[in-house]
Amino acid sequence: MDSTTELKRYELLINGEFVPPSGGEYSTNLDPATENPISRVAQGTSADVDRAVQAARAALKPWNAIRAAERGRILMKLAELLRENQEELAALESLDAGKPIAGVQRQDVPAAIDTLAYYAGFVVPSPHLPNPYVLSTSMIQCIAYIDLVPYVEVNSLYNGS
Repeated sequence: MDSTTELKRYELLINGEFVPPSGGEYSTNLDPATENPISRVAQGTSADVDRAVQAARAALKPWNAIRAAERGRILMKLAELLRENQEELAALESLDAGKPIAGVQRQDVPAAIDTLAYYAGFVVPSPHLPNPYVLSTSMIQCIAYIDLVPYVEVNSLYNGS
């Protein structure tokens, strides 16, 4: 029996659901320190990317309808969830990246938490903002990558592109 069949398998996250890749392909994720397999990860196709982009565009419309202050609270809640699970996240990142856990605990996970909290602060209500539905910056580019979950790049949070 192939040892990779016993590994945990991670699917694609599209439209809030974990789904298998349309092409059925998975790659083996290796521990860089030992080169031992640690998981199987779905390999998305261009059709999967198209589905994810469509879902992201559809999700942007209700997100845009939320007042800026509420979006800030949502981002802050995500930062709090990362903080509550930082030991587990650090262990996963250390294993996946082959980095010493002390460095991940001291730098990587706190930096992710701080980045979310920083951007949450951009959407604090201000009497100087002309519209409560927009951010206090004209453009924010934020790339968030959480272990084994595809990243999302947001070039504009309110123009729908």
